[in-house]
Amino acid sequence: MNEISAQLKIDVLDKWDTLNFLLTEQVAVRPDRSEHTRIAGKIAAALLDIIKRSGAAVGRDSAGQNDLAVLREIADTAKTSIFASAAKKDLLSVTAYFEADGDGKYRFLRNSLVIDNKHSKPQEVLEVVKRVCSGLIYALDLDIEWDPPIKLSRASFEDQVVLRSPTDAGTSVNIQFFKRNTDGGLDKFEPKSWEFNLLPPA
Repeated sequence: MNEISAQLKIDVLDKWDTLNFLLTEQVAVRPDRSEHTRIAGKIAAALLDIIKRSGAAVGRDSAGQNDLAVLREIADTAKTSIFASAAKKDLLSVTAYFEADGDGKYRFLRNSLVIDNKHSKPQEVLEVVKRVCSGLIYALDLDIEWDPPIKLSRASFEDQVVLRSPTDAGTSVNIQFFKRNTDGGLDKFEPKSWEFNLLPPA
């Protein structure tokens, strides 16, 4: 394994896998600043550094250029000071995804880490990083096979929307509901009423 491959694996791919797993934990995550956003920022910064140092021809088309621009925003936003404007801090946020069965039961799917640059539709951070990594691996013809799925929790349906608090003080949280369509996909859904249960830390 050459130096670029080793750095990509250690600083980006392994950390991506770690973040992918962390986001499946049924824990209430502060929307704007958390360990998750910090890891995402480090991944983005490391990936941009590898691309620059390797001279790889990544992002030649408009879609690739957009992904690189979003990647830069992920890196910059994750470093944003707590004193920065709300607009700047809100670019990178975490939302808890729940599946609703339509009969009052809810299942935790995962926490989703999203970048919203206000110039294009909000994008899942893991997806953006994965696309750029795939382009880099292809551009440099690296001997790396890496195409992991974005993980979902194995939680079961419950009568309440349940999350565990990360601290005794609790935390704010964003929640988005989905419901299965006839094709098995997930569509956004707004239940008429639901109960939220924030469990104490483990």
